[in-house]
Amino acid sequence: MTVLTIPDQPGPGGRTGQAASVWIKFDPDGGYVRTYVPEIRSLPPRFVHKPWAMPERERSKLGFELGDAYPEPLVDLKTSREEALEAFKALPKR
Repeated sequence: MTVLTIPDQPGPGGRTGQAASVWIKFDPDGGYVRTYVPEIRSLPPRFVHKPWAMPERERSKLGFELGDAYPEPLVDLKTSREEALEAFKALPKR
């Protein structure tokens, strides 16, 4: 997971979130990312930023297989976010 930390935001060291959330906000239909990642061009807009969230049945219909032309997620996003927040809590206070 790519963890975004924005220092001037509230929270531990700033706001921590998923990069996909930022992509969805600023490129909701996936037009920009489709330009540079041709492997996801055929995906519906709601899955273009999170292809791993698309049900297997829908991926199969499109001939889109994770781990083939497009990699599977490297980490579990929920778990890695929780671990990052715990790590921030363990940092010494300034």
